[in-house]
Amino acid sequence: MSDSANDGKAPVEKNPEAGRVVRIVEAYRKEAEEARRPRMQINDRNFDFYHLKQDYSHKRQGQSREFLPKQAMAVEQIVSFVHQGLIDLGDWFSIEPKPGNAKPLMTRDEARAVIRKCLDETNFFTFIQDALKSGLLGSLMIAKVHGRMFENPTFFTEKKRSFLGSVFSLKKAKKESWRCVVDLVRQRDFFPDPTGEGLYVLQDIELDLWQLKEMARARPDIYDVSVIDSLGADAAKTTRDYREKESGQPPVMHAFRQRVVMTEAWGTLVDESGAVVQRNGVCAIANGRLIRKPAPNPFWHGQPPYVVAPIFRVPHSVWHKALMDAPTALNQAQNELYNLILDSGLASVFGVRQVREAWISNADELANGIAPNAVIKVNTQCPPGAKAVEQVATGTLGQEALSVYNMTNAELQAAALSSDLRQGVLPSRSVKATEVVESSNSITSVFTGVGKTIEDSFIRKLLEMIWLTKMQHADDFDSPDYIALFGEARARELAAVSPEERFARTVAGHTFNVFGITQTLNKIKDFRKLTSFLQTISGSQQLSEEFQKRFDPSKLLDEIMKSLDINTDRIKLDEADHVMNKLGEAQRAGSEPPGGPDVQSQVPQAAASSPEGSLAEIPRMAFPNSVKNA
Repeated sequence: MSDSANDGKAPVEKNPEAGRVVRIVEAYRKEAEEARRPRMQINDRNFDFYHLKQDYSHKRQGQSREFLPKQAMAVEQIVSFVHQGLIDLGDWFSIEPKPGNAKPLMTRDEARAVIRKCLDETNFFTFIQDALKSGLLGSLMIAKVHGRMFENPTFFTEKKRSFLGSVFSLKKAKKESWRCVVDLVRQRDFFPDPTGEGLYVLQDIELDLWQLKEMARARPDIYDVSVIDSLGADAAKTTRDYREKESGQPPVMHAFRQRVVMTEAWGTLVDESGAVVQRNGVCAIANGRLIRKPAPNPFWHGQPPYVVAPIFRVPHSVWHKALMDAPTALNQAQNELYNLILDSGLASVFGVRQVREAWISNADELANGIAPNAVIKVNTQCPPGAKAVEQVATGTLGQEALSVYNMTNAELQAAALSSDLRQGVLPSRSVKATEVVESSNSITSVFTGVGKTIEDSFIRKLLEMIWLTKMQHADDFDSPDYIALFGEARARELAAVSPEERFARTVAGHTFNVFGITQTLNKIKDFRKLTSFLQTISGSQQLSEEFQKRFDPSKLLDEIMKSLDINTDRIKLDEADHVMNKLGEAQRAGSEPPGGPDVQSQVPQAAASSPEGSLAEIPRMAFPNSVKNA
């Protein structure tokens, strides 16, 4: 794809003011393209290895071309771990009223319900998986938060009478409502200001020409319909070269399908003389023509609709670096070593042979090699005891090659924050338990920092952007979905609030906090602390007795179960179980049941079928014994 959106075939913009804007946007694009070129080359290599692709053009015929999916599996492992921190927990984020906000428009629970509905509509968890993979391989996670109108069809039946009796016909009613959309932006489509000052942000958007025309006709106040209609077939330009690298699948596109690349520019437009054309605005060009004139930022929050964050930050950098940069290079070296080892093993079995053709009756039979258990006929020229076919010494597999391979594998795992045990593979050597714990603690500590960066720099900001965008455009609080969430009266009350008041009272009213990933990591740490604590006090009777005087064992049990991520609601005693426990304690004490003799009638009849004296035989749990059992 060329640096400029105009490939020379497009008509030149004749309007002087429009041509001025086009020159600014194309200059921005060229500047950003030059600055990001080294990063894009590394991204291409990372995505190739993720899709198990490597350049083997230097190999000769017959040499091994195997590929070890080390980098790809490391990516899947990290993404699964982070995704688990969001999916497996019931609460992985909180939304709290800001201090000093005396009268927020929505309560905390109502705001959470709105956010969760937006997350469901945007398929948020799948988006997070894709964004993490994009960040691990391409250095940046880039999300665009915007929205558009969607049709919400409702169906009903209409009763009609005919000579056959009553007939019901199916009817469909359409109602459009605004819905939030979160798009994952490719790094190749993204052009930020390389100075880091945030003067502009550009994005390439590839779409069919007919789609662009429909967008223009639907919003003539935004797009220039006459210019878009004049683009014609010259706009049929695609960026499929790099999309194939990221997706791993070659695009199939017929010649009749016209494609256009629209470059959307957000920020401040400054021409070559230093004059400001538009401050904090948006415009768009396609095929060298201005299709959306500069206009103020349509979002009330006043920011470009992008949330951009790296996983590993580099000071004073715009593109930072990807976690998989080093593992990809090590994966390449390991592939080469593995193929050499494999070739050496094959050579030791098949070897290389030299043939004396003059001694063989029909040498043409050996043109395709010598098959196993083959019979070779020699002629009278072959001296007695001589060999017409003889093995030639070739390279052998040395211990040094295996040592280098294992060393490279260890370096790759360290760079990818992984290990054999984390991947479910037994290590090649005997490993002590302390080594396993130390390795796991080291990786977990690094993951804690990485997880907090993902939570605070990306997910939290993404939730805030979704919240602000939703509050500006929300027009469906009186829909059946929100009526089911809030109740009809409360939903009508929220729908009656003007968008401006709703935005002002919600923007200044709430803050977000994301903690799902770090909470998962903290649970692992908490369980280790608790097990160490239990082992310590179980070894001393005095410590156990002192613990019983000062602390509650039942609360400690709750903490242990929380650290193991066990849902305690499923195993809690219900009311009948509490009654039976009280009755059992009273029988053991030989006193009247608590609450009087009527408590006996509250015990389920099923308890009467239990063996006689079974309640009295329930052992009383002593804390020291329970600690030892733990």
